[in-house]
Amino acid sequence: MDDRIKKYLKELEQHLAVLPEHERKEALDYYSEYMNDALEEGKSYEELLSELDTAERTAAAIKAETSIKNVRSDPGLKNYSRLVRYARIGFTKPLTLLMFSLLIFTTYSIAILLFLGTVISAAAACLILPALVYEALKIPSGYIAEIAGTIGIGVFLSGLMMLAAYGFFVLCRPLFRLSANLISKMINKDKGQVGSTEPTVDAPIAESKKRKSGRALKAGLVIIAVSLLITVATGLPLKLFMIFNSMKPSSITVHSQEFTMDEVDRIDITTAHSLIRLKEGSSDKILLEYEKSDWLEFDISCSNGQLSFREGSNGRLPLFSLVSMHENRAELTVALPAGYRPDKISLESKGGFLYIEEAHLPVEAKTYTGSIFIDVPGITAADGIPDTVSTTTARGSIYVGGEIVKAGK
Repeated sequence: MDDRIKKYLKELEQHLAVLPEHERKEALDYYSEYMNDALEEGKSYEELLSELDTAERTAAAIKAETSIKNVRSDPGLKNYSRLVRYARIGFTKPLTLLMFSLLIFTTYSIAILLFLGTVISAAAACLILPALVYEALKIPSGYIAEIAGTIGIGVFLSGLMMLAAYGFFVLCRPLFRLSANLISKMINKDKGQVGSTEPTVDAPIAESKKRKSGRALKAGLVIIAVSLLITVATGLPLKLFMIFNSMKPSSITVHSQEFTMDEVDRIDITTAHSLIRLKEGSSDKILLEYEKSDWLEFDISCSNGQLSFREGSNGRLPLFSLVSMHENRAELTVALPAGYRPDKISLESKGGFLYIEEAHLPVEAKTYTGSIFIDVPGITAADGIPDTVSTTTARGSIYVGGEIVKAGK
């Protein structure tokens, strides 16, 4: 081989020093074979060298082509960033360079969004499972189904979040591969490069990675499916579904208690999220009739003229502070004798609705997310809220005669 060819290949090897040894050897072997074939076809050394770029520019093209091949076989951020660095050197036309810059900006912007989606989803998975396991540990040991259901929900939701994170991560691969293909077309369009190689995929490595990721994905799907089945079997999802869809609980027990008018001059009722109904009864006694849901407990007391009712969680449901912000359709009815007028009636619920069917009574009604309904014959929204009734709600609505007078937030 002519000394000029040897010198060219030597310079080319020096410019390719940044590449891994096997990639550098592959490129040098290709160009050496290309030159030998050209000489065998009758080209002179002068013609061959005149067709080639300088060793430096040829090295830049090889780096870009090698990077494209690497991105296609393993489309990760490291390989793609290397491609961007090498490909930029080879462009000579301003329009192609502008298109290249726009493509890189778009690719990295989408990649950043996908990366954020991956991080957020993975972080959510890491938070959800410990949080629900903690909630499960707070549930009394007698409620085995709720404990298992809470942990199952945690595994299921965390699995879904990890699946979403995996999906965002996987989407980066076709994005980088597509961008690499477009860069390859830009390079070829910018100038016809002698000796450009067809990118190849390292099939064994690619297949091995696919098998590993496929096994991990299948294992994840199995875990998600099993956790879902266990959770559904505990009945906890159905119970939560009924609460959040304003359906009356299927398992309730009714508790009733009566008090004489002489022993009560103040009434103080507080529920977590069961609705409260104040109405006129048919008896000469004060009647409290409570539909108790199986995740709640209550206490009734009467002393010093004050009748008190308190409702709270028995620890059976996880995340009760969140659950109690939605109304429970089980009902606490406070039925008062006709003509009875206590000094004060206080009705309060965090998430439950309040129904007031007596307008002449001194009522203080308060909710957080629950709505307040004043349904008294002869009183409409045009009349407004009766003077005897004080209403306070943070996020609920207030209705008079079936029409809204104050919208909730």
